[in-house]
This record gives sequence, structure tokens and C-alpha cells, in this order.
Amino acid sequence: MLVTPQSLAEWLDKHQGGSRICSVTMLTPLQMRKTHRDTREANPFLHDGESTIDHLSERLVFVGADYARMVNKAQESYFTTEDDGDYIPAFVAAALWNGKGHHVNSYVIEHTEKKSLYLQLLYAKTKGEDAKWVDKALKQEAWLDRFTGLEIKPDWNELAPYLPPPPKPSQKQGCQEGNAKEIMVRMPHLENVLMLRSFDLKQRGKYDIIQVKRTKYQISL
Repeated sequence: MLVTPQSLAEWLDKHQGGSRICSVTMLTPLQMRKTHRDTREANPFLHDGESTIDHLSERLVFVGADYARMVNKAQESYFTTEDDGDYIPAFVAAALWNGKGHHVNSYVIEHTEKKSLYLQLLYAKTKGEDAKWVDKALKQEAWLDRFTGLEIKPDWNELAPYLPPPPKPSQKQGCQEGNAKEIMVRMPHLENVLMLRSFDLKQRGKYDIIQVKRTKYQISL
């Protein structure tokens, strides 16, 4: 089914319910600074103030899940009683965008000032044997030239001075010593969602495929 971002929002509203396991393909611009971090020289990777590099990715995620509930579920194995020295209280998610986020339904969030729609995605990062975080939700990714749609291999050493610092962990959830899982939340703009495959757990092998109509270029992993 080929849809527009708006009709994708309508489809999600019609089919809202419990948590769904979905494969989501997204095309998002690489977030960059306007100037070099040290020299303040203009960023050569921007064109008219916008990134010339797009990130194409496919993730296996939960859509429609309760963020705070997933965080507390992940933490309860490690922090169970108040007698435990490492005990922490239940995690409570902060208001989205300082209270400017409104849940249209269990899947879609609207920014009440910008009037833009976002898809809330949840997935887990786990710690590997080397104690580093592993993003197993990420299935495939590629970096594309925004103007041609062709795959490129970015020079990250060259790009590093123009990239923002990595985001800080959310409200200490999943970051305590010994906790092997961190629940991540992403909210891509519906304009950046290329494809969504929604799996039906009750009917194995059954799923809906929704492909979003693009105006720039059509590309698939």
C-alpha cells in the first residue's frame, strides 16, 4: 500500500491498539552544526542550511508501547526492593517537548506548536561482553548523497568537528551499573518514514506493508 505521510497517520489511527512489532525504514538528514566546533568555519557539508547527507536505516522496533512501562520492566530485574542498596524508584517519563507533545493516539505524537506529526518508536540496547552498548534493533543502514540518492562512505574524522555531541541518557534509566539493557525512544517525523511493516503476532507470517510516497527519490535497502 503506497500512502502519503498524512494517510499513514490516518492508517495508524485506524489500526491503533496494543503494542506492535514493526520494521520501520527511515530516511533522516544527518544532524550537523552550522560551523566547525573549534575554528567556527562554515560547515561545507550544508547546502542552504540543510545537511547534504541522509541516513537510510531499517530498525525492528515496538510501536504503541508504553515507554515508562518498558523502562521499569527492564530495570526490575536489577532493582527490586528498597532493602537493596542499588534500589531506585520507578521511572516516570518526562513531558514531551516541555509539555508541547500531544499523543494523537498510541502511535503518533503531535507537536502542538509546530503542528507536525511524529511516530514514537521504542527499542532496547543491550550490553555486549565488552560492556559496550549494542544496538541490535538496527538491521541495515546506509548513508546517501541527498541530491543524487547514491550511497556514500562518509569520512567521520572529517565530519566529527561538525557533529553535535551525542545525546545524554534519558533520566538515568538503564544506565546504572549492572543494568544490561537500556530502552531507547526515537520519534522520527512522519515525513522521514519510508516504509513500515507491521507484524501480526497472532498470525505468524502475516503483516501489513505501508510504503510512504516520496517526492525526492525512491530508494530501498
